[in-house]
Amino acid sequence: LQDLRRSAEAEPLLREAFDLARRLLPEGHPERVNLMAVLGWTLTDTGRLDEAEALLREVVDRRARTLPPGAWTRYN
Repeated sequence: LQDLRRSAEAEPLLREAFDLARRLLPEGHPERVNLMAVLGWTLTDTGRLDEAEALLREVVDRRARTLPPGAWTRYN
């Protein structure tokens, strides 16, 4: 949906997926962080910039702490 520029429709689905990932995947799991990034970019598309910025800053912080230098650029 996001690729089709239907971010408003994608947002609740991404939130559901991210909530599920938080329950099922361990802290720092790459897929959990990837979903957080996608949700953050979706929020920018829908104009929710403050919320998006907070999520995306957390993504950068987590990737910096858990991945080797430069590796985070391969995700999203």
